[in-house]
Amino acid sequence: MIIGGNIGKNKITPNEDAWKDYEICFNELHEMVDYFVVNVSSPNTPGLRDLQQKDSLKKILTHLQSINQTKKNQKPLLLKISPDLNQNDLDDVIDLALEIKLDGLVAANTTISRNHLITSKNEIEKIGAGGLSGKPLKEESTRITNYIFKKTNGTIPVISSGGIFTTNDAKEKFEKGAALIQVWTGFIYEGPAIVKKILSK
Repeated sequence: MIIGGNIGKNKITPNEDAWKDYEICFNELHEMVDYFVVNVSSPNTPGLRDLQQKDSLKKILTHLQSINQTKKNQKPLLLKISPDLNQNDLDDVIDLALEIKLDGLVAANTTISRNHLITSKNEIEKIGAGGLSGKPLKEESTRITNYIFKKTNGTIPVISSGGIFTTNDAKEKFEKGAALIQVWTGFIYEGPAIVKKILSK
């Protein structure tokens, strides 16, 4: 079984010290996981997404890469990105991933957008803020997956996540350039059997 470690900073840690939290997580989990995903894109941790700015992100990732290179058994290092990045920030992330030779990108984390919901505006406001996953994320995560694939000529593997419930959903991600797919919300609604369902055709 392949086990990944999704690492982030603590809620109370100032962003300028965030790299220390990532270092601690990386070192503590290094012998226990097969690969790492650096999470700087969850909307549920205040200020976390600010770490996607190029300078902040470069500091964290280059530091982890330097630690990784001292390890006897180096682990693949991936970055999970937000679906809400503007075009310039997305291009910066891709350029940085190429520059420091990341092993992959995960597209994408949950979204703060509510554009694809049919729920009334009043009800949405009652529910409150937070990251949204599942089908409302599908279109944007697929677009970002395809954009990364085309911009990098397929040189950076992309794990595509967002709105995958059926075989056709999975096929669409692969057709748009995904190297792997990641299922989250589908597990909530259908349980682990969703994997067999997706693979059944």
